This record gives sequence, structure tokens and C-alpha cells, in this order.
Amino acid sequence: PFIFMFNTDLLLFQVNSPLYAIWVFLTAMLAMFAFASLTQGYIRTALKWWEYFVLAGISFGLLMPGFIAQKVINPMLGGSSTAVGRGTTVLVGVVVLIIYGLLYGQQILRSKRSAQA
Repeated sequence: PFIFMFNTDLLLFQVNSPLYAIWVFLTAMLAMFAFASLTQGYIRTALKWWEYFVLAGISFGLLMPGFIAQKVINPMLGGSSTAVGRGTTVLVGVVVLIIYGLLYGQQILRSKRSAQA
């Protein structure tokens, strides 16, 4: 239930697009997977020390993309730090998902190397 506090779009208020609703639920689910991996210290293999920080950022970025868009992206682009469009939050989510995919790919390679040894 705490996830609704971080991303109020999950309540589907003023979410008129089915595609955006699916996007919100998928990113929230992946954020919970990242958070579970963070707390367990394991994805495909044991996490290295720096991967804990990356997973914390991924969890935060997927749970609260509006916060990152509002406080980081908009000021960098010279926009207002109060109004955030959905396009900006989706962009934040895509970038964070790419980072998550790279981390997962690195974990797959590391698990294959350890299996061969």
C-alpha cells in the first residue's frame, strides 16, 4: 500500500490513457522488483557494493519519476520546477529502465562467467 504514496498516478486519478495506466503499473512493478533485489542483495548473482546504490536509484526513479522530472530535469532544461508533463516523467522512466536493463545484463554476464569457472 505504501507505493500509492510515492506515485499517486497508481490511483488512476486523471489518468485518461490506457497506455499510460499500463506504463505506470509496469514501472511500479519493476520498481518493486528492484527494491526486493536491493533488500536481498541478489539479482542473478550477489550484488557488488556499488550495485546497491544503483538499485536504490532505480527504485527511487521508477517509483517517483515525477519528483526527478520536477527537481532535476525541468530546472536543467530551464523550465518550472512545479509543473511537470507526463512526457517528462515517461522519459525519466525510460532512462531508468535502460539503466536497470544494463545492470541486469551485467549480472547475467557475471553469472555466466562464474558458472564457467
